Amino acid sequence: MYDTADKMTVTYEFKNPDWTLVWAQPGEPSTELQARYGAVYWGDKDRLTVTYGDGQPTDTEEKAKQYQIPCGGVEVFRSPGHGENFEDCIKSREKPIMNIEAGVRVAHLCILGNLSFALGRKFEWDAVNERILNDDEANRLLSRPGRTPWHL
Repeated sequence: MYDTADKMTVTYEFKNPDWTLVWAQPGEPSTELQARYGAVYWGDKDRLTVTYGDGQPTDTEEKAKQYQIPCGGVEVFRSPGHGENFEDCIKSREKPIMNIEAGVRVAHLCILGNLSFALGRKFEWDAVNERILNDDEANRLLSRPGRTPWHL
C-alpha cells in the first residue's frame, strides 16, 4: 500500500574525522522528556537528548540547561528558530544557521538513506562530486527529470 518505510535504521559512517550517525525511525522514546521527535547525541563522556517536532519548541535535559561554559569555551549561537533566523539574516546579510550548503548536505543524508533502504544495499558517497561510487543504478535514482520545458 505504501512505498515509504514506517520503521527504518540507517547508519552513516564518516571519515576524517571518524564518526557515526544513526538515523532511526521511529527511534526510541525518551524517558526524560515527552516529545514525538528528537535526537540523542552520544559523546566520549555522556549523552544528550534534544526533542522537537510538530510545532513544539525544542527542549533538552536539565543538565544541558544548567551547563556552564568552561573557561576558554565557546558560546554557541542560539537560534530563535530557522524561520526567524532566516528572516533576520535577510536584513543583516549574514549567513543563517541552516545555510543552503548545510541544508543540501542534510537533504543528501535523507535521500541516500531512503535510496539505500529502497535498493537494499550500502553506498559509498562521493560528497565532492555528489555521486554514489560504483553504482550506476543508484546514481540514476538520485534525481528525476524536471517537467518540460525546465531542465538542469
